[in-house]
Amino acid sequence: MSTGQFEVSGAGPTNSKIQVGVSNVFYLKDAHTYTVIDKNIYFHCYWTAEIDDELFFPKQIYSPDKTPLGTEVDCNLYIARGLAEFKFPYPRKDPDPTRRHYSDLNREDGYKDWCGIIYAITGVCHQMCNVILFSASKGTIDSAPLNWPDNFDNSQKYFGRHGLGLDHILPLMYAILEKRSKNIEDPATILEDDVKELQEAYYGSIRKWLDTTIQKDSPHIETLLRNFLVSDEDKPSVIDEFHKFASIKQDLDNQLIRGTVSMKEYLESVNKSHNGLAELMASIKNCASFEPTNLIHPAQMPDSAYYEFIKETLGIK
Repeated sequence: MSTGQFEVSGAGPTNSKIQVGVSNVFYLKDAHTYTVIDKNIYFHCYWTAEIDDELFFPKQIYSPDKTPLGTEVDCNLYIARGLAEFKFPYPRKDPDPTRRHYSDLNREDGYKDWCGIIYAITGVCHQMCNVILFSASKGTIDSAPLNWPDNFDNSQKYFGRHGLGLDHILPLMYAILEKRSKNIEDPATILEDDVKELQEAYYGSIRKWLDTTIQKDSPHIETLLRNFLVSDEDKPSVIDEFHKFASIKQDLDNQLIRGTVSMKEYLESVNKSHNGLAELMASIKNCASFEPTNLIHPAQMPDSAYYEFIKETLGIK
């Protein structure tokens, strides 16, 4: 990770405002989420929404208990940019300090796992958006505002609100960036050793996820039960279905990282298995109907070289 990650050109450390939006893409409602700071600095994560997409901005921001907070809240721009670039040390070329129209799809160096998230394995754009919104928290998960589009309930069933493995990383990252933002001109506060240690801890959680067997009491299941307030009566069936889905996805994640499964097979198998869990949750909520939806969107999947790079970075054989 280069020190340039924290050398933020023209970024005032405080007194910024953050807003969120959603866009209808792939013929799906609220398929993409994003954040905008000070009404002109866009954080679109993997890709920037095209002009032809149907954009809705600004949208309501919520507390973790889903209390409306309005359409903009105070944030620390410096922390937001640091969180956005907490990633594997993928090479960057010609960084755009303003990020007004930032699009990885048109960059020579291709995709990167923005906000520390490995797309499809530890989160999607919903989780990335909420990582950026963590810059408007007080440094704790319980105080972090959230972008809660209609289909966020779908992705957080599995990835949680901020992405797998990130809940315990974000408060530490916030503290590092906050300290750095107060001493931007002092090279001694770059804190690279702290960040590298934190990054290695995150690598470890991903390696553990890929290499171990899903347990009935895994954090993924605990997150699901907590987020959806499943009754004691329904817990056994939910846990069984979630365990089935998580086991299938974990096996496919390992194959994807190692290049032994095609993108098409990965997407079809993950989305089919996820819909089994979603259908069960819909029946518990007494929904009138169930419509299959993609957990992972084909158009946002990076190419195979991305996952090869992740495999090498993690040291996976």
